[in-house]
Amino acid sequence: MADNPIENIVEVAPDAPDTLPTLYVNGFEVNISLSDIHLTLMTNKRKHNKLLVSFTTTKTLIGQLKQAIDIIEEQTKQPILTMSEIKDGIEARIAAAAKDKKPS
Repeated sequence: MADNPIENIVEVAPDAPDTLPTLYVNGFEVNISLSDIHLTLMTNKRKHNKLLVSFTTTKTLIGQLKQAIDIIEEQTKQPILTMSEIKDGIEARIAAAAKDKKPS
């Protein structure tokens, strides 16, 4: 691993061409078949690509992504929340605000 783990995360593979397409994703749906994981990729709730990944590749990717997130959290001393944790926090805050507005 590089001296600075962050550099290792953002480093582009040396053999990756500059013309390689780039996708931005901030949402997804997961489905499974008998042989693959089907990821529907979304940006701002708009579905735009489907990614089919073997079980072995999926499990390997999960491990490497977790390792990258662990490094980021360790370096920043900040946890990265999941979408469900953010949603739960917002809903709790809305519920508390609504409770505070009710007349006694």
